[in-house]
Amino acid sequence: MAWRDMDRGARARCVAHVVATATVVALALGAWSQLSAGRGTGSGPGEGTVRQVEGATVRTPTATPLPSATPFPGPSR
Repeated sequence: MAWRDMDRGARARCVAHVVATATVVALALGAWSQLSAGRGTGSGPGEGTVRQVEGATVRTPTATPLPSATPFPGPSR
């Protein structure tokens, strides 16, 4: 049946069917994307993240320490 031959109720049902079909397709693609990425396989939260190595957050000093000896030797006697 042509679009112009439909009454208002039939047009609304047709639009609703198109929107519902697009929603189902979008949800199916989203679920497939999540499963193919390794999510949704029953793993707990945070198991797919990178874990920190112990001591990796220790800050290094920004200033260099003073040398224990002077860089220039003193006058020889």
